[in-house]
Amino acid sequence: MTRSRPTQLDVARRAGVSRALVSLVVRGSDSVSPERREAVQQAIDELGYRPQVTAAHLASRRTDTIGVVVPDLRNPFYGELAEALREAAAATGRRVLIALGFGDALSDRRGGAGAEAAFARGAAAEQDAAEAFLAGRADALVLVSPRSSDAELARLARGAPVAVIGHEVSAAGVGSVSTDEAAGAELAVGHLLERGGTHLAHLGPAGSPSADSAAAVRREEFLASAARHGVPVRTAALSEATTPAQIEAMVAGLIADGVDAVGVHNDRLAIGLLTLLARDRFVGLVGYDDIPAAREPIIGLSTIDQRPRELARHALALLEADADPGRAGSGHVRLAPRLRVRST
Repeated sequence: MTRSRPTQLDVARRAGVSRALVSLVVRGSDSVSPERREAVQQAIDELGYRPQVTAAHLASRRTDTIGVVVPDLRNPFYGELAEALREAAAATGRRVLIALGFGDALSDRRGGAGAEAAFARGAAAEQDAAEAFLAGRADALVLVSPRSSDAELARLARGAPVAVIGHEVSAAGVGSVSTDEAAGAELAVGHLLERGGTHLAHLGPAGSPSADSAAAVRREEFLASAARHGVPVRTAALSEATTPAQIEAMVAGLIADGVDAVGVHNDRLAIGLLTLLARDRFVGLVGYDDIPAAREPIIGLSTIDQRPRELARHALALLEADADPGRAGSGHVRLAPRLRVRST
């Protein structure tokens, strides 16, 4: 009886890793950590695995594919950004493949150890998705609001050009583009004051800074802008997990404290607030992202437009897809957002 040759899947099972990571090790990619490389190599030696030369040759060809890792498609902003990346790539003859990074980890807003554990799960899922793209020979990677550390991003960049959308990074060879959060906060606060607000509040996720850095930055910039204007401001926790009863109690407390205008972390949360509360509870309400629902006349949410098409265009320019791995356009692009004034 002829014994079947071991496969990459057999190696992955023996090493306790993904098949995509085994493929990276076999191809000699520098984007794998020493510990995981050693585990895979040990499994290869034990099983006597030998890669097929023909398959390796075919895999070495350029694919004109960009792998995009987004956190979650439940937030419509990420969907718009993914579509903007697809359009920008198509204009240069390339295609985009999309993977979800940390999905369910986003919904863990418990704070403390719970939030940190969700953060770690999210970073691991994001790395797995990126490694799968590299194993499939994607020419470049775009990571949207990644949880990965600078060291992890730099390791990925040794396998292909990498660009980050969402915040500035210091990883070697990785370019990044984001919205100017300070400018966005200034627009939001200015709008609320124009509407007659005299005592503001900012509502958003209350996770730890490391587990929800975007929320922390946006909140701090809002507070700083309000302070520059000499306006009192409060903060309160609001997330997808907040119940209607909790929202009602929170709003009642804000109003009792004199709050008359509110900025919200994103449009999704702001629209949820609008659907639960009468519009006359506050003189002004402003969201962030300018998702399609915010533009509907029945909603009419004033919001900060992050300009996803411009974010996508700059990210692809940073990739410099023809460059060698690790040489993606370095530096950071900070994009000025725009205020979209509607009925709130």
